[in-house]
Order: sequence, then structure tokens, then C-alpha cells
Amino acid sequence: MEKLKENFIEIILLIGIINISIGFFIYSAVAGFISTGFMLISLALLLLYKGGD
Repeated sequence: MEKLKENFIEIILLIGIINISIGFFIYSAVAGFISTGFMLISLALLLLYKGGD
């Protein structure tokens, strides 16, 4: 339970990325792959500059 409290923001961010990706995949497969790629790149840059584990 303590790990869940420590990583709550990251879990919410991941759930948001998953929901946006599912929405784009329902709209169009190409748009889904493009949006997923952009979100993964932005997540990597966020972890790079903010600092990860």
C-alpha cells in the first residue's frame, strides 16, 4: 500500500495515457499509433528531466 501512495501520480499518468491511446485507436489505428508514440516520447522526456528511479 505504501508503494501505491508513493507512485500515485505516475499511476494516474499511465492510466491517462492508456485511455487516450484507446480513444485514438477506436477513432483510427494510424492515429492511435502516432498518439501512443508521442505520449511515450513525452513520458520518457518527462522522466529524463524530472528524474526517474
